Amino acid sequence: MEKALIKKLQNEVGLTYEQARQTVGCVRDYIVENQGSPDWDTFLKNKVVGYTEKAKEVKQSVTEKVSDLKDKAINALDDLSDKTQDKINDLRSKAADFIAPDQDK
Repeated sequence: MEKALIKKLQNEVGLTYEQARQTVGCVRDYIVENQGSPDWDTFLKNKVVGYTEKAKEVKQSVTEKVSDLKDKAINALDDLSDKTQDKINDLRSKAADFIAPDQDK
């Protein structure tokens, strides 16, 4: 039954095998500590849907945060690139004026 739950967590929630295995182990240990041996059929029927939805929400939240941070990083790099290009153009202009100051006159 544990293998089926691991697969379900991988497929529906997007956890890696290791994350799903650790999650199942944690839940199993909790059930054993509080109720004796785990009855996976009862547990799956009553709990997995809620856990699956919560895990999906957490994954979505993390995805949104990462996307926001990525966008901020891209914007910062674009600004830095623009400023760098402006400085390069300014230096080129100054160098051209220094090398041949009377050409434009």
